[in-house]
Amino acid sequence: MKHFWLNKKDNNSLIIFFNGWGMDQKAVSFLQCAANDIIMFYDYRNLETESFDFGRYQKKSLVTWSMGTFISALFYNMLNGISNKIAINGTLCPVDDKYGIAESVYDLTVKNFNQSSCKKFTRRMFNGNDTFDIFSRNPEELKQELISIKNFKAMQSLDFNTAFISDFDKIIPTKNQYNFWQMHSTTKIKQIKQGHYPFFNFKNWDEIIND
Repeated sequence: MKHFWLNKKDNNSLIIFFNGWGMDQKAVSFLQCAANDIIMFYDYRNLETESFDFGRYQKKSLVTWSMGTFISALFYNMLNGISNKIAINGTLCPVDDKYGIAESVYDLTVKNFNQSSCKKFTRRMFNGNDTFDIFSRNPEELKQELISIKNFKAMQSLDFNTAFISDFDKIIPTKNQYNFWQMHSTTKIKQIKQGHYPFFNFKNWDEIIND
């Protein structure tokens, strides 16, 4: 797993962001972030990462998107003490017929994955509009990441304060996200009028963590 500081200016508040499958900083680079330090985790081909001490920050928030929601639960210990946890278009059961991507669909995606698959995925992510070329990494990396994600097992669960769910999600079906989060009475559900890619709904990170 890789990390990248989207903003590091010794602010008192920190956002820990677990990005979606296949993504890097390009997916969120336009979001303004002056008031928070922001560390992004991505590339989930393996779970090896540095040790981080976030203890100096007075305020910490967790933001996860898509597969990053599940991956964040694998780092339960690192996220202790964070009271503000926000999931966007993701669940803790990412490959699941009822609560995530149907297993048959996921397996078929892995089996047939190539460069054209990236273009097809982009069209589905943006509901037919693929003008934003969101992938920066090579297809073989992305395929290996898909394989790894399915094989990871979460030993702990995370309690999220808020779950944003897009009305038109064609990647992790909207219905399945509702199926999952409606089982969690302490999680507030908020709708977004977008496809799977949610960030055009926001101008800055504060709109996400303070919504």
